[in-house]
Amino acid sequence: MRGVGTTVGTTSRILRHVAGVRLDVVFTTRDCLNYGTRAAVDKALSRLVKQQILIRIAWGVFIRAGSKVPDIEVIASVKAKAFGKEIAKHAFEIGKQIQSQTRIEFPMQVNLSKLIRKIDKPKIEAQAIFAASGRTSSFVAGNVRVHLIGVSLRKMQLSKSQAGKALLALCQLGKEMCRQEHILAVSRGLSGLDVREIKQSGALMPAWLARNWIRNH
Repeated sequence: MRGVGTTVGTTSRILRHVAGVRLDVVFTTRDCLNYGTRAAVDKALSRLVKQQILIRIAWGVFIRAGSKVPDIEVIASVKAKAFGKEIAKHAFEIGKQIQSQTRIEFPMQVNLSKLIRKIDKPKIEAQAIFAASGRTSSFVAGNVRVHLIGVSLRKMQLSKSQAGKALLALCQLGKEMCRQEHILAVSRGLSGLDVREIKQSGALMPAWLARNWIRNH
């Protein structure tokens, strides 16, 4: 009975917490851990999902029933933050965006074979990739497997500016694939300040990219 009482008390406390959460606001299991033991919190949240009071949008990530399911980037950010990580746009996605804007092919590849679980294949229809601080991990949100690819602190810093994103996309292409048209395509989306920032970031670039950049500017 003591265990049941603990679970019921935890459920009541979580219900009060949920009542204070606005519609469309995402929260995680970790936000509720001060309401009981981990086991009691997990049971309480599962019960509220079954009762359709909550919607589980990823493992350990919830919204109130009636909320709009957020974009995958929001889910990834909340999930990462719960584990002390931050996310940013991965170089692979930056390259895809540049490709769609300029029609210049950015033939970049990210090897996800070790990250995609065989059991996902029947139900997982899409992959989403983000750069993240800390270790590489992945999780499922709906029919999307989200990959948080661990990158260096330097790359996380670069991802916060347009100039840095341009460098990341070119670095992801690699020495053998990066051509003049790629550098020119990236440059079209940059301001004069961005170009100057790249020139001042020579120490952050591989030698082959620094030479190619200078040659084309």
